[in-house]
Amino acid sequence: MRPLAGILLLTASIAAAALFTNRLIVRPWRCDTAKDRLLRMTIQTEKSPSQHEISARARKNIDELRRLLEQCPAVPDLYMALALNEQLVGRYEEASVTYGRLLEIEQRPEIYSALGNVLVRLGRYDEAVEAYVKARRFSPRSGTINHIETRRRVRERLRQELEGREDQDD
Repeated sequence: MRPLAGILLLTASIAAAALFTNRLIVRPWRCDTAKDRLLRMTIQTEKSPSQHEISARARKNIDELRRLLEQCPAVPDLYMALALNEQLVGRYEEASVTYGRLLEIEQRPEIYSALGNVLVRLGRYDEAVEAYVKARRFSPRSGTINHIETRRRVRERLRQELEGREDQDD
């Protein structure tokens, strides 16, 4: 009976070590490898010669990215690639949701700028101004705001914030 108990204990230890190794070494490696491949595919998609080819490649990328995000939910670059591909096929609402999820993981000025661009495309100008203002708080030169009225509102808002801080300092 004792040798059997020892074998069971050894088997359980090996299984636990394998699970631990999979979570700490194998899964992150797979995520990084797949992420790099899908980022390259996204860049190639953007450079495709025809809109039809761009749409077809982007849809394929979206399916793969969603599957990969189920396995690797904490990899920010996957969300960025997913949002870019969603934009390539005109799914701006989905892209705004994806950027929102990404911002829950990581906050960077380029993410806020990209979200602002999508919100402008959706006609959600007040939300776009908020996103651009947050981007500019991180980095004053972050992203280009192409929509003229939104750009004016962002500048006005930042000027008001600056004047408010100066009043508080006095």
